[in-house]
Amino acid sequence: MVVCGSNLDGQLERDRDARDHEMATAKRRKTEAINSLAAKLGPDDAAGEVRDVEAPPVVGHAGRRGAQLVERPRAGDDAPRYRAPNCTARPKQQLQVLVADEIYTIKNHAQLEFSRPLERGVLVHAGAQRDVFERCFSKVQCTPRDSRIVVTECAVNPPSARKACDEILFEDFGFLGRMRLPAAVCAAAKAKEILEDRERHLSTQHGGKPSEKRLPYNHDCVLICDMGHSASTATPVLSGGAHDYAVRRSDVGGQLVTGYLRDLISYRQMEVFDETATIDKLKRDLCYVTQDFDSELAKCDGTTKEHGTASDVYAEFVLPDYHTIDAGYARMDTRHPAFDPNERRRRTRPDTAPQFLRVESERFCGPELHFAPQDIGLKQCGLTELVADSILKCPHAMRPNLSAQVMLVGGGARCPGLRERLQRELRPMMLEPYDVEVVAPREPELTVFQGAAMLARDNEGQYLSKLDWEEHGADRCLVGFGRPENGSSYDAMDVG
Repeated sequence: MVVCGSNLDGQLERDRDARDHEMATAKRRKTEAINSLAAKLGPDDAAGEVRDVEAPPVVGHAGRRGAQLVERPRAGDDAPRYRAPNCTARPKQQLQVLVADEIYTIKNHAQLEFSRPLERGVLVHAGAQRDVFERCFSKVQCTPRDSRIVVTECAVNPPSARKACDEILFEDFGFLGRMRLPAAVCAAAKAKEILEDRERHLSTQHGGKPSEKRLPYNHDCVLICDMGHSASTATPVLSGGAHDYAVRRSDVGGQLVTGYLRDLISYRQMEVFDETATIDKLKRDLCYVTQDFDSELAKCDGTTKEHGTASDVYAEFVLPDYHTIDAGYARMDTRHPAFDPNERRRRTRPDTAPQFLRVESERFCGPELHFAPQDIGLKQCGLTELVADSILKCPHAMRPNLSAQVMLVGGGARCPGLRERLQRELRPMMLEPYDVEVVAPREPELTVFQGAAMLARDNEGQYLSKLDWEEHGADRCLVGFGRPENGSSYDAMDVG
């Protein structure tokens, strides 16, 4: 259409008036939604510690193993109010689809075919993630159109995965705003609190004075070692910003260790290829990281009794039958008569005796993959080299703080002996005589969530609003609103 010169000014004024009217209408609808929400909350909730000016936030951490959510986080919310597996499953030869915690209704997980939204922390199945979100929001009684959400992401998350996640949150659920944070940044926020408490505890042991053996380090500069389900990641964090250039990732995670144990047991004792959930529980109950692999292996081989015998390592894991035993369990007391197969046959009938697995070297051979992935032909560095390389890629001024404040997070950090082994092997790999200290929280799998809940309360101006999403589009929000100057890998946009 061609507009004549005499009508150009009038046309521009009409377009401007239409745009102003549209913005005023959107602002009025937004104000009405806020007023209605405030009427529902009441004075006690409005005076809480969240300090929400528009809508209460919902904190969600969707990992490979599970989704963790809490609505309206407050001080003291150290645990999610709702946890569920981040996956969908379908019973074999059936059309029914089980979402999130619905899979617990099936005792035997070998009968299920799983569909997982995340692979190596990256969103690859948007439909499955949408179903999990819908289930989670309904369980916490969250109204997305009256709330804002805080989501976590892996290090160096590709833009396509970010765009897909935003489309789910804004278009499918209609959240008023979204704040995206790297998992390492969230863990660093909680790590600062843990390190400060630890420093105060050490000071009390020296009469209220700082320890002479330990220098006062900057708790804003930490290295987060995330022991995830499908990968292990080392990320340096300084003042709330993740340094992407020094991020190092390995494909060795809990999934690989479980699969290796499953293969070992299947070839040595009985076929358990379909019992991944059972072997995963065996790993969590019995496996550990040895400080000397060769001496521990000599115990099982019986080549020498200098360091002990096989009885020091031997254990049994009772398998579930899904009738009397819903989940397997470990038996460690080798002096118990049940450890003697002949005694078991005399005490019980053979047809009613529970099946069990005898594990010796499997207890430490599986977790050893974290430090020696080349044992199975995987051409990647071990956990020690991963952390050391990430530290040495950072500037010299950061290295003393990073080496002295290595924080283990993720479900894999619960493995006994992992922290001690990493700290011992990390010392000789530093180029300078830095202090090396590896710290593991009590609940490492909740560290990311706890840090995200803290940042949701403190960072009110870093939400991307739905209005900006609709006005500028997905690509404009990913590129135009950019990253902070400190090297953080999350988007930031002030709520207008």
